Amino acid sequence: MASLRRWMFSRFLSKEGRFYLRTVFLVLAINGGSKVVGFAREVYISSLYGVSRVTDAFFAVQQIPLFAQNYMFGAFNLVFIPSFAHAKQERFAGAFLKALLRVLVSVGFVVAGLMFAGAYKWVPQIVGVAGVARDLAGDFAQILALSILPIVLLGVSYGMLHAERQHVKAMLVELVLPFVMFLSLIGLHLIQVNNTYALPWSFVIGALVAGGCAVYMMRRLVRDAPVSPPQKRRAQGPYLRGFFKQLSASSTENVGFNLNQLLNVYFAGTTGAGSIAVYAYTTRLATFTLNGVVTPLNQMIQAWLSNNETSERRGLHFAFIALAMALLVLLIALLLIAFREPMVRLVYERGAFSAYDTARVAQTLVPYAGYFIVVALRQLYARYFFVISRGGAYTLLSLVGYAISNLLKPFLATSMGLSGVIWACVVGEGVTLLLLIILFVREEGLVPW
Repeated sequence: MASLRRWMFSRFLSKEGRFYLRTVFLVLAINGGSKVVGFAREVYISSLYGVSRVTDAFFAVQQIPLFAQNYMFGAFNLVFIPSFAHAKQERFAGAFLKALLRVLVSVGFVVAGLMFAGAYKWVPQIVGVAGVARDLAGDFAQILALSILPIVLLGVSYGMLHAERQHVKAMLVELVLPFVMFLSLIGLHLIQVNNTYALPWSFVIGALVAGGCAVYMMRRLVRDAPVSPPQKRRAQGPYLRGFFKQLSASSTENVGFNLNQLLNVYFAGTTGAGSIAVYAYTTRLATFTLNGVVTPLNQMIQAWLSNNETSERRGLHFAFIALAMALLVLLIALLLIAFREPMVRLVYERGAFSAYDTARVAQTLVPYAGYFIVVALRQLYARYFFVISRGGAYTLLSLVGYAISNLLKPFLATSMGLSGVIWACVVGEGVTLLLLIILFVREEGLVPW
């Protein structure tokens, strides 16, 4: 304990510690601005469309490019950040990146093509709006297919900047997407483009501009990277195989996560008209702090562990970090519950968004506050396990949790409505979190059993 106190004291008072604190404040400020812009766009959408067939179709189909975004910013970067940091240290970052981009760009084209080709067939079916908005969902799917590849490139650039510990630039690149989306939506509305199609087109315009910025940043980082000597080039093959092994584990978990979220949308649709839109509005509110505060902190923690910590110190220091993050997310969840109604009223209740809609969203925020705690802490432990190349264990435990939650959803959706769908996630993924904590404690030898 004394050594831990000395470590904390030296970290916070050193020049490096002061630099990290300034970086944290800048990252949170920029990311907060990004989320405010995103919220402003949500408010603008809610005032124009309310809870309607258009919002049901758009929010449902939007899940597909959002899945791609979640994968690149989440599952991919779980593995990519420590791997790119190591490749840069070993002087083969350029070759490593080129090998990855060949795979990622090909996959991006395939996904976009499938989304376009199946716009009126399987897309409405899998997002749960085939019965109420098939044609509209098909139109939206063909437009939103254009955003897949730019989102992939944006995720790579974001991860490279974090791996380089240029966290402020990473957040600025991420800010481009919601900022341009919001400006595009306003512009399309002002020039009197069909409001229905302004929603997907604004999303695509934002993705294209952000993707262009991402390509520019990647070119700069690769240009400045040191060139590997011949003996290092021979070591790239085994390194890439190790990377793809960890990426496979992370990707498997992400597939489970996205199927879990897709089933949330599906079962939300079975609980009544407008429930998909209510779920979407609730998710935006509940994940505002997750994406605005907790996720960037977790990204910085992972980059720090990847570049600084030795295996002897990592477990004890991470235990302290995990405890501090648990207290932070618990406080946020309690505030979310306490101020849910005035918050929903302030953010959404205007125009076509009624007081009844406010009550529905506020009610759903109660279980989502519990889900916020579980997701935030699982996200932190995921970063730790992938830094130590134990992604397979994390993935296995996550799939167990998703299986439990999806078995519970049809029963709880019937008995509790939309809230039951979210409570099922809290229970199932809460089991995963508990198992991750037990595994961490046992593997690091923090208790004698």
